Amino acid sequence: MIQPSSTGPLVIGGVGGSGTRVVAEMARRLGVYIGADLNESGDNLWATLLLRRPAWYLEHLHDGGGDIDTALTILEAAMNGRLKVSSGTEEFLTGAASDLGHQGLGRDWTDGRLASLVERGTSGESHAAWGWKEPNSHVYVEHLYRHFNGHLRYVHVIRNGLDMAYSTNQWQVHTWGRLYGIEPEVTISVSTALDYWIQANKRAVELGEALLGDGFLLVNFDDLWADPASGVRRIVEFLAIDASPGLLAQLTGMPKRPGSSGRWRRSGLSAFTGQQLSEVAALGFPIAG
Repeated sequence: MIQPSSTGPLVIGGVGGSGTRVVAEMARRLGVYIGADLNESGDNLWATLLLRRPAWYLEHLHDGGGDIDTALTILEAAMNGRLKVSSGTEEFLTGAASDLGHQGLGRDWTDGRLASLVERGTSGESHAAWGWKEPNSHVYVEHLYRHFNGHLRYVHVIRNGLDMAYSTNQWQVHTWGRLYGIEPEVTISVSTALDYWIQANKRAVELGEALLGDGFLLVNFDDLWADPASGVRRIVEFLAIDASPGLLAQLTGMPKRPGSSGRWRRSGLSAFTGQQLSEVAALGFPIAG
């Protein structure tokens, strides 16, 4: 049985490349509405438009978070088809579009997001279960908790930080590094990438566990593809959705070992400190072999 929308949204986040796409697709197949405007990775592009704004976030982080709450209010309303487009809303959305345009996404991209948000967000369509997947959502755990009064479910997906350090996808380090006291270089070193992975995941896990309790689920993607039956059961139970044996079998077949799994072994561990390796192990990835 799908939980009613009064329980708040399902939000899926994680450091980019952690496996959030698979978890979001599982949620969609289980009947969770994850948005009408998605990219090929399943990111909710309304959430991207409203929340993937590092300079704006840092500007409003310590001023009571009113603008951040406004962004979440707009997203919540649009996801439930009850967005009211006032002059204030238009001004806010124009500012968000400008911020994303400065990130190089271009006018066509921002115009497309604004058009779909206004068209579908005012449609009157509501959904029994709803939410979004946007990897950068992990930055907003505390704000999500406050906005939804604790009535949300947050899934944080985490993948081995040693593999992630060697990823070519280090956009989050450039974007959010300063939030964690990390000054990113023009070219991100694997050590800096691992520092970001450690700090971002520690913050998300600590806040999720402390604030959300049973409303927080940590999904170790390496465990998920290694034992998909157990991992899928945990996710389905967390969402409190009844799934048929056929659907469970379908979901169990989705997690696959990434081709990049274990890539750190080709370079060894010399780029990392003992403290970093201890932090990786503490987050669920002990170094073996």
